Order: sequence, then structure tokens, then C-alpha cells
Amino acid sequence: MVQRAPSLDLVDEYIMESSSSNKNINHKRHNTATGGAVLKDSKELQKLLESPELIEALQIEEVLEGLEEKMAQGIFIFTELARLLDYKKAKLKVISGILEDEELPLLQDLLKRLRCCLCRKISPETSTGIRPLLLDLQGISRDEVIACKSLEKKQVISFDESSLQECIKTFLRQLQKITTLCQTRHTFICDQQRRSSFDAPASLVKECNKLDCELWEAYCLDWFDLVKRQRNLSGDFDTLSEEIRRAEMESSIRAAPSNSLGLVRERLERLKKDRDLRWKVLQEMIEDICTREMNWKVELQEPEDCIVLELPSTSVLGLLGLTLKMAGEQLPIG
Repeated sequence: MVQRAPSLDLVDEYIMESSSSNKNINHKRHNTATGGAVLKDSKELQKLLESPELIEALQIEEVLEGLEEKMAQGIFIFTELARLLDYKKAKLKVISGILEDEELPLLQDLLKRLRCCLCRKISPETSTGIRPLLLDLQGISRDEVIACKSLEKKQVISFDESSLQECIKTFLRQLQKITTLCQTRHTFICDQQRRSSFDAPASLVKECNKLDCELWEAYCLDWFDLVKRQRNLSGDFDTLSEEIRRAEMESSIRAAPSNSLGLVRERLERLKKDRDLRWKVLQEMIEDICTREMNWKVELQEPEDCIVLELPSTSVLGLLGLTLKMAGEQLPIG
């Protein structure tokens, strides 16, 4: 990717520096000068890595991981119960005085979300941690694309302290309700045999009763407070990460021999040619679509080299075909 590669100007600069050093000074002095330059680069990189904001954010992340582990230990047995019910194809049923009609879909949805947390193997639907569940409590979408766009636009739903606390209490009440249902006989119905019921194992029920709701709520509120603090610190992290990346890159290039720099330059030239071809394809596609579909004449300017160009995925419907189909429009032929 061009975005993660050094610029051609930077590589050319060090190739010229290396060539002039080899011509004008002896080998010993060249090594000394290069070593001093590398030492200077290392000090600059170390200074960036010792940024107070970065250090504090990493310390907060370490505390967050500890809190997540404690919260995970508290609800792990509920995730195991949810996976057992899914394996048995067992579903909840309405029980007068314990589980009413309006509560049934909420608990079914909670069990569905619980069985996808704290899994041994990760997949698009499952997670080895509990952060998806914490996203639910914040009101943030689990879809990574939607969540990232919301974060970029700062459209994340932010709860005040009382609303967030109420969400946590509701979640814990639902867990207590599940525990009560597990203690009741003939609570779950198996799909394959409608008349047969399924009772949760006594060992699971015993572990579910050990959940300390007050302690779990305290852990969760501390976690959210730290996340807010970390989010406030991350305002300048984009700039800092770019500076660290460039410092690392410059340090490695400065220490590289001249023949390696030549190979790097050849690879960069190939990447540049590939990017130019991508740009031409994208330019023709956009200009053609704007002219044909909207009768617009547009002139595009090539973006900076640091911006990655990705060709969009297409199908037989074309770029706008799916949108037109969803809108109920008649698709053009040809």
C-alpha cells in the first residue's frame, strides 16, 4: 500500500546521501556518521513513544482489559447456558407470574446475544470477549462499518450517567430473570418435540446464582468512565500515530544499505504505476456514470499519494443497479 510506504523523494534523498558519503568520506567515518544519525532518529522516535497522552491511554487500556476480564467471569456461565439452549434447540415459553408475553422476545434476544460472547473461536458473529455486549449497552451498532462511520462523524449515542446506569440495571434484571426461569421446571420447550421440555442443569443454575449484580454494575460503570477518558485522549492520536510511523520509516531507511534502497525505490515505482492505473479506471467510471445517469460533466483531480485507492466491487447490476432495484425503479437494459 502506498499509504504505508515511504515517499520516493525520501528514498531518493537517502540514496543521494549514501552515494555522496561513499565518495567523500572513508568507510569508518561513514559508519560513524550513519550511526549518529540512526541514534538521533531513535531518540526522536523514543520521544514520540513517550508522549504523556499515549502512555496514559495505554495504561487505561490495561485497566480496561482487567475490568473486562472480571465482568466476563461474572456472566460467563450465562453465555454457556445460552449456548447450551441453542444446542438443544430450546426456547423460552410464557409462564404466568414469572415470564409475561412482552418480556419473552427481550429475553430471547438477550440469550441470542449472550451465546455469541466469550466464545473460544472468533467468527463474524462471535467474539472471544464481551465488548459486543458493552457496545449494546452504549447503543452502538455491532456492525463495524456503521460503528466506524458513526465514530468518524461523532454521531455515537451518548447516554448520561443515569440512563447508562438504568441500561445496566435492566440488563442485570434480565440475567436474574433467566436465573429464576432456570430454577423453574419445564421452562424451556424443544423445537423438535413441542411437547417435551428441557430443564437447565443444576450445576449451571448454581453458578448463575453466584452473580454479584452490585459488583458487576460497579465494574461496568468504571469501564465506561475510563472509556470516556480514553476517547478524550485519542483526539490527536491520528497525528501522533502518523508521526511515529514516519519516524520508524525514516529510521529504518537511514540504516539501510544503498543497494537495499535501490530495491525499495523499484518497488515504490511499481506501486506508483499501479496506483496511477487505478486512478484512471476510477476516473473513467465516475465521469461515465455522471454523464450517463445525471448528465453532469465533472473534472476530477487526482488525490494525494497517501490516500489509498480501492476499486469498488461490482456485479451484473452495476454500481447503481442495487440501489435502483431497492427503490423499485426499472433497470435499464444493456
